[in-house]
Parts: sequence; structure tokens; C-alpha cells
Amino acid sequence: MKTKDLATMGSAALVTASLTAAALLIHPLHADNDTAAKEVAQPKLVANGIEFTLVPKDNRVPQAGDEPELVLTALNTGSTTAEASIEIIMTASSPASMLSRIPTRPEKLWQHPCSLTLKANETKTILLATGIRLPPDQIIQVTMQPAKPEALPGVTDAPGEVRNLVVFDPTAVVAQMWSTMARQQEGTLVTAR
Repeated sequence: MKTKDLATMGSAALVTASLTAAALLIHPLHADNDTAAKEVAQPKLVANGIEFTLVPKDNRVPQAGDEPELVLTALNTGSTTAEASIEIIMTASSPASMLSRIPTRPEKLWQHPCSLTLKANETKTILLATGIRLPPDQIIQVTMQPAKPEALPGVTDAPGEVRNLVVFDPTAVVAQMWSTMARQQEGTLVTAR
């Protein structure tokens, strides 16, 4: 390698490092930035002019073995009567293995269709009891999506059969996500005496 080549590479590296440092120093990327929002907004699904939100009863995060109860709130923001149908789907999936690049497939735990008709600026609140116990060591996700009146080809539910195939609409909103993972105990130091 010639000296001229080394000088060119060194100059390019110096210019690149300077531009990168200048870009990062102009706008700090701290999570505690004062301009950032102080609270995460509650996810909403808007279907036919009605805003749907879903939270656990008493804002209590369910744990493994609990039978969660959910509070569905619907608000018609329009100036006319509106009707909307949605589905609420609760799924569970185990954490991904550190040795695998394939995420685990979620299993449907509970599904609830909901159809509402609301007058202009009317709000309705509904308590939904799931009646299922949350499994341990799972990631629980509750999703809201517009109801699909047509059946998907090749996917049927036989009477008494639980369909484990979870099909999400592209407009689906993840309303809640919890973990039922057992808290890891801190290690203790054992010494010989």
C-alpha cells in the first residue's frame, strides 16, 4: 500500500467520524428527553367512527393462574349513529428460544365478538370476563380487530373444536400485552466454611 492510499483512507475515516459525531450531538438520543411524551398513549381501534379501547379491570396486570377481566370502552366520535363489529382475541406464546431464529407461534386462548350501535357522542363500557386461566411462562397478547363477516377459505370451526390458527387483520391493534413469566430469583452465593 502506498502512503497516498493510507492518507486518503485516513481522511475519509476522519470525515465520516466527524459527520457522525456532529449528527448525534445535534439531537441527543436520551430516553429521558424532556420533549418526549411522559406517558404511553392507550392503543385505540377505530371502526366505522367508533373508538374502542381495552384495559384490564382496575388496571391490574393479570398474572399466571388469573382469570382476567377486561373493560372495553367504545366512544362514537361522530355526529350520527354508528354501528361497528369487532373481535377481541387473546393469544399466548412462549418466549423465543435463544437457540432458534424462528419465533414461537401464538395459540388462541380466547376470542370474543362484539357488535355495538352508538348514538352520536355516546360512550359505552362493557366488562368482559374471559373465564380462562392464564398459563404460566407465556407472553399474553390481547388484540382488537374489525370483525370479518366472511369466513376464510379452508379455515373452519367444527362445533366444540378450538381453532388454534390465529389470523390477524392488517388493521388489528394490540391493546394489551403481559408476561406470565415467573420472576427469576436472584442468585445466592454459597461458600464452604
